[in-house]
Amino acid sequence: MNTKEAIIEIAQNPKTGHVVAGGTLTNGVGYVLGMIPDDIGKLGTLIGAVLSITLIYVHIGKFRADMRSRAISDEKSKIEMERVRLEVASLKEKLNAKKND
Repeated sequence: MNTKEAIIEIAQNPKTGHVVAGGTLTNGVGYVLGMIPDDIGKLGTLIGAVLSITLIYVHIGKFRADMRSRAISDEKSKIEMERVRLEVASLKEKLNAKKND
């Protein structure tokens, strides 16, 4: 597993999402209540935003890969259906030829 795959796996982990969401929520509430200094609150918000953007990017990439995979699968199915249709037509011709003999 290379570094990119490891990062994607971590980003797609639901536990990571829950931790980021919980941390961002806690940070935001603490900031609003004045329990967290301004700099730490801004840094936490920035980190949460960066992680959220990363998750969105990963999910869009996964969606696009799934769409390409589905398109290839659909094309293969169409080719297979056409091959079977031609084979059935050939068998019908042979059957009709035998009936006419």
